Amino acid sequence: MTNPPLDLPAHTGSRTTRVLGAAVLVGVVTMILLGFFVAPEDDLMADSVRMIFVHVPSAILTYVAFSVTAVGSVMWLWKRSVWWDIVAHSSAEIGVVFCGLTLITGSIWGRPTWNTYWEWGDVRLVTTLILFVMMIGYLAVRSMGGDESAVATRAAVVGIIAAINIPIINRSVEWWADRTLHQQSSITDGKLED
Repeated sequence: MTNPPLDLPAHTGSRTTRVLGAAVLVGVVTMILLGFFVAPEDDLMADSVRMIFVHVPSAILTYVAFSVTAVGSVMWLWKRSVWWDIVAHSSAEIGVVFCGLTLITGSIWGRPTWNTYWEWGDVRLVTTLILFVMMIGYLAVRSMGGDESAVATRAAVVGIIAAINIPIINRSVEWWADRTLHQQSSITDGKLED
């Protein structure tokens, strides 16, 4: 038995989403401009520190977007609401963009800092790449033809499985401290230093 096709709206845009989208765009451009042109040099890392002002917020946005994908996927499986499916799909697209930006800016920053663009032994790098590939897979499943409800269900399962990687990425620097070039948590450890 096949499910009926989803009754998708012609568009999901409204005045509110356009204003919100414009505000986000202005915020991202402002973040990039401040990070690259206003932030001062670091004593040890010189100009390369500026990349961190784009890299870290991009990583945080990646976590948020893929977490929203997971919530939307769970809600799709539970309620079969098209709205939740749209939320999951949209946030996955946003997450892929920011995850790609995270990987690119991290690699560019890594060259002058670690003397390499990529270190396959770094657990955080590899687990982030795995998440990126899994979410590309999510989008590939979304683009498959066939029954829209079945495609949404398959994608939801992929989105939930991929989201399991988020806490692994986040805690990898603590769990495998000897297998990462990334620093351990410095904000949440309660030991901030000047």
